Amino acid sequence: MKKYLLAAAALTALPAANASATTIIIYNWSIGANLIGGVTVTTPAISHGAIYINQFHYTGHDTNGNVFDQLTNCVDLEHYVATGTYTLGSISSRIPDLTKLRQMLTFIGTTTGIVAGDSGQQKNIDAAAMQLGIWEILYEGGNSNYNVTSGNFRSSFAGYVSQADFSAAQTLANSWLGNTTSGLWTAPAGKTLGYLTNPNLQSQVYLRDLEQGEKGLGGGPGAVPEPASWALMISGFGLVGWTSRRRRAGHMVRALA
Repeated sequence: MKKYLLAAAALTALPAANASATTIIIYNWSIGANLIGGVTVTTPAISHGAIYINQFHYTGHDTNGNVFDQLTNCVDLEHYVATGTYTLGSISSRIPDLTKLRQMLTFIGTTTGIVAGDSGQQKNIDAAAMQLGIWEILYEGGNSNYNVTSGNFRSSFAGYVSQADFSAAQTLANSWLGNTTSGLWTAPAGKTLGYLTNPNLQSQVYLRDLEQGEKGLGGGPGAVPEPASWALMISGFGLVGWTSRRRRAGHMVRALA
């Protein structure tokens, strides 16, 4: 039976820098705009021959009953997507390079609006390009010269979709990454990243508003935080495993064999 991995992007609220971590209970998820392709990471060793490269829609609530309803992206090619309990935390331990953290916010902060503004097949191409760029920043060793077709992280055509469309997504991802590293794109003011994480489930990242009084990337001149603050303001990803059927118990999505 053919199995697939999925990927996607999200939007929810990260706690203020001096607040304790927030628990988010996810009770439903779905796949958003997407293409299918192959991805390989040299270190750590990861290889998926055919996965969905996409946005997700996560819904749930926190322990106070506040609704969580966000588009998310995968920042974890090693775990499966599933409903369950997540911690809204920091991605600084996952991405210690401050330049990469700013690049991630800039990239997600800009491409979120691009994907939202398109429709039809172009939206699928945009969503795939966004996810490929997120994985490239996450898994590539340096913080420049990004390319989603070569290096530590790389993507490849796997069939199932038009090769022209998949190549367009790769080209677009590289163009957007160039805009990010060149300074043509900048981190959005008043925004930061949320990071949904669970050690046994796929982590997700999303764009969110800064809380009142919270410092963060893109918060205006002089608002670049100290490393400890970055940790609470930036979030990560998660990738999804998908089979042709989902297990009812926990709605676990399985990865490619």
